[in-house]
Amino acid sequence: MFSTTYGFQIGSQSFENVRITWGHHFGKERRWSDGWGLMIEAPIVFELLDRIDAGTITVSATRDVLGQVTRDMTEHCDRQHDNEEAQAVARCFGDCDDCKQTEAEFIRYDTAKRDRAAKARNHENYPYIVTSRLAHAADCRHVADVARYAGVYDRSNEERFRALLKQYTHRDRRLIEIDHEPLDWDGLERWADGRTGPQGGRYYRACKVCRPQVP
Repeated sequence: MFSTTYGFQIGSQSFENVRITWGHHFGKERRWSDGWGLMIEAPIVFELLDRIDAGTITVSATRDVLGQVTRDMTEHCDRQHDNEEAQAVARCFGDCDDCKQTEAEFIRYDTAKRDRAAKARNHENYPYIVTSRLAHAADCRHVADVARYAGVYDRSNEERFRALLKQYTHRDRRLIEIDHEPLDWDGLERWADGRTGPQGGRYYRACKVCRPQVP
């Protein structure tokens, strides 16, 4: 977010120290309107309306000047102001074509994470949590976040759902997610077998903090 003061002139009228702020995330209704993302102080809005009403400035001249001010501010603050794809993503509210195509996949992803979280909370039936090559006890502090995941697929809060769908689609949170899998003993044995070489070499190990029993 960036805020500064502007001085500008409309016809013969001067306006000094007008506060304008860039970087606001406004609602989707006017996402393609001029000035989206910028905020101008309320007092100058009332002053401009009063002078228009008094006939000292015109609507068209006021719009032209404010349009130039917002363009200048945007070019100064937004390095991707001329990148159409970046602007489309900035104005996406989880409702663009890419998000619509990803929605079903996102729901499956969220469901799978919730299922893992439910298993991770069930220490009696799933006493282990593994990553690619490391086994933990289910109550190990290093894997505590797995059990905390509560899911996001709640269409009673459509705005939050769409915001998270946008994150999933455009920032690809999957790439930074570590895949943790809750397992019972049989599952842990299969996991270990898949990481044991033909000569008996182990390509896995137990966490040094919680020290679970491993095959």
